[in-house]
Amino acid sequence: MRDYRHGNLAYLSISGVPFRDFKEGNIYYVDKTMLIADILGDRSRNVYIYVRPRRFGKSTNLSMLDAFFNLKYEGNDWFDGLEISKHHEFDGHRNTHPVIRMNLKDILTDTFDNFIGAMTEEIHHAFKAHHELFQTDATTPDEKRLYESLGLNSVPQSLLVNSLKTLSEILYRTYEGRRVVVLIDEYDHPVTEAFDTDSLRPITQFLGKILSATLKDNGCIELAYITGITRIAKEGMFSGLNGVVVNDVFSERSGERFGFTEREVRDMLEYYGHPEKFDEVREWYDGYRFGDSEVYNTFSVLNYVYHGFEPDGYWAMSGSDEPLIWMMTRLRYRNFPLISGIVRGVPTRSEVIRSMTYDDILEAMGNGEGGTEMLSLMVMAGYLKAIPDGDGKYLLSLPNKEIQSVMGRFTSRLREKGGSMLPDLERAMTERDAEGVRRTVEEILDSGSYLTVRGHADYQNILMAVMLCIFPDHDVRAEPERGNGRADIVAVPRDGGPNIVIEIKTAGSDESLGQEANDALEQIRRVGYHRGMRGRTVLIGLAFHVKRAEARAETVDLRRRNRGERLSTCRTAIINRAFL
Repeated sequence: MRDYRHGNLAYLSISGVPFRDFKEGNIYYVDKTMLIADILGDRSRNVYIYVRPRRFGKSTNLSMLDAFFNLKYEGNDWFDGLEISKHHEFDGHRNTHPVIRMNLKDILTDTFDNFIGAMTEEIHHAFKAHHELFQTDATTPDEKRLYESLGLNSVPQSLLVNSLKTLSEILYRTYEGRRVVVLIDEYDHPVTEAFDTDSLRPITQFLGKILSATLKDNGCIELAYITGITRIAKEGMFSGLNGVVVNDVFSERSGERFGFTEREVRDMLEYYGHPEKFDEVREWYDGYRFGDSEVYNTFSVLNYVYHGFEPDGYWAMSGSDEPLIWMMTRLRYRNFPLISGIVRGVPTRSEVIRSMTYDDILEAMGNGEGGTEMLSLMVMAGYLKAIPDGDGKYLLSLPNKEIQSVMGRFTSRLREKGGSMLPDLERAMTERDAEGVRRTVEEILDSGSYLTVRGHADYQNILMAVMLCIFPDHDVRAEPERGNGRADIVAVPRDGGPNIVIEIKTAGSDESLGQEANDALEQIRRVGYHRGMRGRTVLIGLAFHVKRAEARAETVDLRRRNRGERLSTCRTAIINRAFL
């Protein structure tokens, strides 16, 4: 691994550093300072919420805003030569404002009491940044007692809710009418971490109260800049505020201020001596779309260069996938086609909900829906790229090779959650074990996830999702044109393994399951769904009645088809159930 800490090249940081260190520590910096102009150029409102996926430069940009606005850094040269320095119309804001800064990414959420304790500590840090004010007559005895109580973690919630507003009033008064800039990083982290727990609602309500108390009709505030990963906590937290601007992955303004543009990536590769690596970087880390801007994953590109130009799933390894895993494992049968499209990398046309609450998700999942909510969350969190496709819908697709590896990990996790059932089904299908197919399919139906299957499409969707998990090296498709018709499910190996063709029937009773399974297998033969395949092919006829199943299986060898020779049928395994 090449070490960029030495020599004439700038050090390349992958851990995040204060903005001042980029110049003082000779650290490579991609200029995003025009975000300042984006904010100051639109002053019709004063609360700005910037929503982007994790590791796309939100915290670095927040540190940059602190360096620009904070009066404590007056006289610095950190912005000299950067783009914003050419725009003198904003000089009146440079290092002229007191700043309140908070970061909620490490707030505990296992219980509401622990959350309050952690919030108290974080607010105390915000006060402590101005500790000198509490040692003089600039603050009243009550304000001094509040500061001391925050340090002792003994502030009543009623006072805690208004504490940041109190701090803004102290700063505004002390600095003779200079209005305060509020910077809050990862506002939605506590809500995300509390998802599906008893503390979700009280945490959301408390954050809404403190944000409203601090920012609503507060004449001491110049502006507030708030970052998060999703808009998912917007309702209930900002509903009491006026003049809120939400900038998300669809917003055209500031599209290039997060992530790296193609030009910025090319410049970095050129600087570090490997411009020929651009195509590899594009394959692995390009494909994101913020507004009208195509951008690369910031964290992954930096790690790629830092680790000697070795491609890997750096972003995928840098955070938790649990919220999405939770949703994907709870999707009901009618939404499994969404999973199949995502895992196979086929673009999916869908609506995207840009603003929703976790209550919305919980309700949708409880009703057996949740597909649109899941896709919307994946777009906001950076797992899918969304391109407008008319009628208020978007074309959703995996952005790059790195995210393909993430989705592969999702599939593996889903497979693990299936216990031994999925490996057993894989073995049964590849070994044309009809009884094994019947038994494991019934176990899956009996697992409790599929209580309301009603018809052919429901069983087909369930099997599609299961097969995408157990055959990651196959191209699994529903109803492709094969022979003289459309097979229900076909799995063709990309590299080794048998072809699998499945036809599904629904029976009117348990007693007719056997005949329907026979008819399903015969339909595969008659219509020729396996026509044109090469190598060993397993034909499976499945019949369902509610949560009971019957299977028939047969293996054919298609290696000599091109020479016009007759298909060689190995043998048919017909297993009768005991009660038939």
